[in-house]
Amino acid sequence: MTGFVKVVTFDIDDTLFSERMYVRSGFEAVGRHVKQRWGIDDFAERSWRLFEQGERRQVFDRVFDAVRCRWSLDDVEDLVRVYREHYPVIKLYPDAEQVLRFLPSRCRLAVVSDGPAVSQRRKVEALGLKSYFDPIILTAEWGAKYANPSHLAFREVETKRGVSGDVCAYIADNPLKDFLGPRVCGWQTVRVRRLDGIYGMLEPEPGYEADLEASDLREAVSKLNLG
Repeated sequence: MTGFVKVVTFDIDDTLFSERMYVRSGFEAVGRHVKQRWGIDDFAERSWRLFEQGERRQVFDRVFDAVRCRWSLDDVEDLVRVYREHYPVIKLYPDAEQVLRFLPSRCRLAVVSDGPAVSQRRKVEALGLKSYFDPIILTAEWGAKYANPSHLAFREVETKRGVSGDVCAYIADNPLKDFLGPRVCGWQTVRVRRLDGIYGMLEPEPGYEADLEASDLREAVSKLNLG
């Protein structure tokens, strides 16, 4: 990258807000649903404990088993639906709020984010992101070929903003897939490695690294040549 950065694009989860906050909110929504249907009082808290222990794929199955409740795959799918479709109680990181107070006056802002479409759209609404970012590209709404590590969503940002990749930057958190696509497009990339981030302890495979690393968005933005 040789010129000033004109477009800064952000991921959402563990970049603009804590994904753990969303998970907790989702479990609370599921817990209310379960209590109404099955009368189980502590489903949300049990789910959270399993999540904190590292469980990701079978949280609801294991909680059902632990409370000796008869369940089916349809029941679990229903809870996943409740989790994904709930309106989350979440808020921006304090450093994200600070950055968004001054950054729009210095460059254009966009979002590229993976994840189930309905969940990501709910997060956009809950965080008020439309006030700051355009375009907001949720890759699940565009099709699987747009999901990271594909470069296609980043080309869409270039097209919609009328710029080339050498004046763009991407700030995200997941070293397994977030940075290959924008780097293919010639973007500068910054990994935000947060202490509470779900991917904070992971290391990338060769070729998947970000150009730079920061502990929060204030530091990440300070590393960009905004002119």
